[in-house]
Amino acid sequence: RILVAIDGTAAGRDALELAVAGGEDYELLAALPAAAVEPARRALAATETPLTPIGTVEAAADRAPGAEIRRPEGATMTATGFDQLRRPGT
Repeated sequence: RILVAIDGTAAGRDALELAVAGGEDYELLAALPAAAVEPARRALAATETPLTPIGTVEAAADRAPGAEIRRPEGATMTATGFDQLRRPGT
């Protein structure tokens, strides 16, 4: 779960859309076993780098592996924005 604390109305955009695909704000994303979260948080605290859990990874028996962005009401969002790995023309 990503908590959105921005107002997209100033940019004429939906706040969740803006948070997911709207700019030059970068964060690192890591997938850790639950038991590793607190030790990682303590290690990062020494560098004044916060670690914030934002969700869980779960297997879906009825789908291929992948990631989804979902709105609070459950609707799936289409990922947009710049993809540095996309080849030109694709």
